[in-house]
Amino acid sequence: DEKVRFLMGEANVHPDDIPAVLTAYPQLLIRSIPDTLRPALRFWLGTVGVPDEELVEYFKVRKKAVQMWVSPENLATKWRFAEEVMGLSYDEVMSCKEPYFRLSLEKAAKRHFFLRSLGEDRGGLDLSTILGGSDAKYVKALDTTMAEFERWQNEDWPASEEARTLAWIQPQKTRRSGGGAMRGGRGGNKRGGYGSDRGDYGGGARSGSRWNSGGGGGGARSQRGGGR
Repeated sequence: DEKVRFLMGEANVHPDDIPAVLTAYPQLLIRSIPDTLRPALRFWLGTVGVPDEELVEYFKVRKKAVQMWVSPENLATKWRFAEEVMGLSYDEVMSCKEPYFRLSLEKAAKRHFFLRSLGEDRGGLDLSTILGGSDAKYVKALDTTMAEFERWQNEDWPASEEARTLAWIQPQKTRRSGGGAMRGGRGGNKRGGYGSDRGDYGGGARSGSRWNSGGGGGGARSQRGGGR
């Protein structure tokens, strides 16, 4: 089968590991190699820089495998948000109990920026608490209320610069991804996809850009008139 040949020849999956890889994600057999599988593989090896042997181990774990072979455009956009805006490493993303690459980017963005609007960073909060679970559990962990989160979503978020930028950078049917990357080590400069135009985010978490400055339309804490 061509998918098995692809796994062994391009993804460096040992023949003995093929059953485990296909069991973890059977849908792989119906995915297009040129449209999905090969671009996704290049994304993980090149853009993110996951070592071959580590990637194969991810392929064999269902919770991780379901994130590996999704739309290349979604992979690139969500990774860029995780790395540049949230300041996450791929180890943190892949260790999250909530499959990050299966989440709505808007959900992840709203939760990140609402947390920032409270004048706080992630601190000791578990990433799974921020991204996963119900909104009720999320606001409880932040020691705030559903009413305040809903007010922020309805009043502050829609008109914020972050919301407008997020709408712009999400994949559109008429916008093509920059494609795959050549293989490169973690942190290397052979980056594909969005790697060549990183400035669109204004620098992200690590340079204190508008994305990570506590934005989201003014901040919920200021609406509350002080601390919790």
